[in-house]
Amino acid sequence: KQLRETPALPSNLTSNTAEAHLLLQQAIAEGATSLDTHEVQPILQAYGMNTLPTWIASDSTEAVHIAEQIGYPVALKLRSPDIPHKSEVQGVMLYLRTANEVQQAANAIFDRVKMAWPQARVHGLLVQSMANRAGAQELRVVVEHDPVFGPLIMLGEGGVEWRPEDQAVVALPPLNMNLARYLVIQGIKSKKIRARSALR
Repeated sequence: KQLRETPALPSNLTSNTAEAHLLLQQAIAEGATSLDTHEVQPILQAYGMNTLPTWIASDSTEAVHIAEQIGYPVALKLRSPDIPHKSEVQGVMLYLRTANEVQQAANAIFDRVKMAWPQARVHGLLVQSMANRAGAQELRVVVEHDPVFGPLIMLGEGGVEWRPEDQAVVALPPLNMNLARYLVIQGIKSKKIRARSALR
C-alpha cells in the first residue's frame, strides 16, 4: 500500500526542489562525487531542514578567530576530499572550550594528516558551534542502488562503522511520512535503533 501512495511532505516543511537540483547539478558538473558538511548545507536548507552554521578556517589561527566570534564550545572537522573517513586521522575534535584548545586541536589535525596521508589534499577545517544534544538521536540515512531492486532506503544509527546487513532497516522508495515512521518503528523493534523518548 505504501508504494502506491503519493509521497507527501510534513505540513510544516517547505522545500525548493529546483534550487536543490541546481546545486546538485553544479556539484556534478564540477566533478564532485561527495559533499562535505559545508557543501551540503544549502541543499538541506532548500528542503527546509535546519543546519548548524559552519565556517571554513584555513589554519589554526583562523580557526581560533572564528571560534572567538561564534562562541564556545566548538567543533573542528577536517576538510579533505581524499580522506572520506575523518576518524582515520582523528579529524573531528569536539567540545573545544578555549582558544588554546582550538589552536592545539587544529594543529594536531594538520600534523596527523601530514604523517598518515602526506599526499592528501586539505581544504582547511570546518568550525561549528556544538549542537545541543540533550535527548538527541544520531541516525544515518543511506540510499543505494541494488542491481535487483533498484534504489533502496536504509536507516540505522550513526557512527563510524556501518554494516547495512545487520545495522540498518531497508525499504523501497518513494519515501513519504508513513514510510519514514515505518522505518523508525522497525528500526526500534529490531534494535537497530535504540529507543529514545525524544524520537518521533
